[in-house]
Amino acid sequence: MKTTPGRLIRRARAEARLTQVELARRCETAQSAISRLENDTISPTVETLERVLAAAGAELIITTKERDDATTHG
Repeated sequence: MKTTPGRLIRRARAEARLTQVELARRCETAQSAISRLENDTISPTVETLERVLAAAGAELIITTKERDDATTHG
């Protein structure tokens, strides 16, 4: 299953045992905005995703690795 920003937010909120309303209050936004994020109706910036996850007590960590099918260009 593909991980999306909405799934990350929903999981963090559930693990924190917060309702959408409670998370929205922590983010100083509307519950409807949290719903749109969780349903991937809107795509948050990295900064917004980081802020919403932090409000749920989670930390966004982004890493990279070389793809197995990567070819060298040069």
